[in-house]
Amino acid sequence: MAWLGWSDLASGTLIMLFGALSLSPRFSWAQWGNAAVGFWLLFAPLVFWAPSAAVYNNDRLVGALVIAFAILVPMMPGMSMESMMDESNVPVGWTYSPSTYLQRLPIMALAFIGFVIARQLAAY
Repeated sequence: MAWLGWSDLASGTLIMLFGALSLSPRFSWAQWGNAAVGFWLLFAPLVFWAPSAAVYNNDRLVGALVIAFAILVPMMPGMSMESMMDESNVPVGWTYSPSTYLQRLPIMALAFIGFVIARQLAAY
């Protein structure tokens, strides 16, 4: 088994471990551990020279999903439920809003398009 295969096996084990630990409120740092493993999965194919485009795309997709499911889907670690569910555009403790979601949406869309283009360029 190549180094990338061992890295994927270790990453999967760590994802399961951090996922189980994050179920307990005492281990709130485990969500960040999963995010770090997801970040590693994004770059592991570059470090270990992925043998094919399919392996590269698989690690990139799984890494992005791990980060999304670790941080974006559940409540962000360290933030209270009230600040996550606030309907106004003004962040908690601020007197103004630096940007609204309508201002952030084009930047998020361009980031997603850049991610997809980077995946396709790596396949060639």
